[in-house]
Amino acid sequence: DPVDFNAWLASGVTAGWAGMITSAYGQHMMPFVNNEMNDWSVNIQAQMVNTRYGYFPTVAWVPERVWFNTTGYPSSGVNDWIGDNWLGHGINGVILDDDVHLSGHDNHQIHTLSGNGLRLIPRDRAFTGNIIGGNGQGSLDILTGLAGSPVGEFRIAVFAEDWEAVAEMGGWAEIVPNAKET
Repeated sequence: DPVDFNAWLASGVTAGWAGMITSAYGQHMMPFVNNEMNDWSVNIQAQMVNTRYGYFPTVAWVPERVWFNTTGYPSSGVNDWIGDNWLGHGINGVILDDDVHLSGHDNHQIHTLSGNGLRLIPRDRAFTGNIIGGNGQGSLDILTGLAGSPVGEFRIAVFAEDWEAVAEMGGWAEIVPNAKET
């Protein structure tokens, strides 16, 4: 069925051209609920992806991009440090905003969370912004710069954005009219 998006995506997984990421079921604000709820939510979401698409995800995008902790700012109302809710459910890495949660770190390299080994994958805001904004040349310039970088051959530029923005759905069509094309 050409209009069945989920079947099309599942066939892509089977064929090897599509992979999946996961998150937390319900997309709640994880730091503000208890650890047990967060563990349940991460586990259920990964199982749902596996059941529906036949693919077990090992990378997640943190809901609402909140990565607060109980000991640093901002911590008001934070109940759970969510850095420990992933590995136990087969999720080896999480995508985080580079300028918010990985400020001061190389945003073209995967980092390791001290203490438990969770991989922190920076979402490149400039790369993502260029693509969503229709600036293909700007995105290409970032990739070309990485390819010519003397830092090393293992560099990464992560594009991460909500489906509705990339697909120019709803109000996004007016805000980012060239996202799909770029």
